[in-house]
Amino acid sequence: HHHWLQTGQNPPTRPEAAELLPAEREQEAELLFEQLHAKGEDAEPDRIGAAYKLASIGDVEMAVRLLNLALYTERESVRRAATYGLIALGPDATDVLLEAARSPIKWVRKAGVHGLGDAGVLTQEVFQAVATCLREDSSVYVRSVAAESLGGLGRRAIATGVGKSLIPGCLEALTQSLSREKNRLCMNVVQNRSLKYARPTDD
Repeated sequence: HHHWLQTGQNPPTRPEAAELLPAEREQEAELLFEQLHAKGEDAEPDRIGAAYKLASIGDVEMAVRLLNLALYTERESVRRAATYGLIALGPDATDVLLEAARSPIKWVRKAGVHGLGDAGVLTQEVFQAVATCLREDSSVYVRSVAAESLGGLGRRAIATGVGKSLIPGCLEALTQSLSREKNRLCMNVVQNRSLKYARPTDD
């Protein structure tokens, strides 16, 4: 987190991981993948730590493969950690996140759209994927995350200059969504709990 806040870049390979032989790196990745699936609320730091360590293990292809696999698990806690790891990989995870944003499973779509908003580059393909979710997705959760993601993509485009020509499209998509969406109180307000622990309801 400190590295990202200071630089806005994905983490470099951890020094201890850089010294690993290929077989040792693969063994560590397997252990981290297992840790990523630890159960219980108390294991949340372990799951997220494992995802970030996978992202900085020094083998992008291996990290993307394992984090993508975890993204499709039935458990939201594992999917959430995997999303953080993919975000830490930055643009290297774009293809995986784009595929997730088109998944038939709404929670996977939500994770994919969230990841694109936090780490994606504003290209035409990324814009179309996120804007389509905002406009057409059947899930209010996915649409909500898509709106936030368009904002993140637009802000990053302003800061970097990459994708700047697509910013008006982001603003138009957000403005149009205001005329379609019902104004709802945020889940954490309705449930009187931290947003992280707010639970999906029928509404």
